[in-house]
Amino acid sequence: MFAKIKKFRLSAKIAASKEAVEAYRKYMGGIADYSGIPTHECICGCNVFKIVAAFEDYEIAWHSLVGYCYGCGAKVTVPCEIDRPEESYVTV
Repeated sequence: MFAKIKKFRLSAKIAASKEAVEAYRKYMGGIADYSGIPTHECICGCNVFKIVAAFEDYEIAWHSLVGYCYGCGAKVTVPCEIDRPEESYVTV
């Protein structure tokens, strides 16, 4: 499977398009799997994901890191608070 993925390299311009997602599905024979690196946006441009979550007192108590893109259905790893990039501060 990794050999197929290596052969199927997409340029940054093409990767953001729905056509690329459809081409990946056709080439790999199913839904794309972009899991492994936490992301807040799928390559199709959608930032809405289907996840499993638990609630306590009307707030999210926990959520699964495995999610699926609402736009194209690709499997992704959703981010959590620790995945937020640190802000760089400039001192003058």
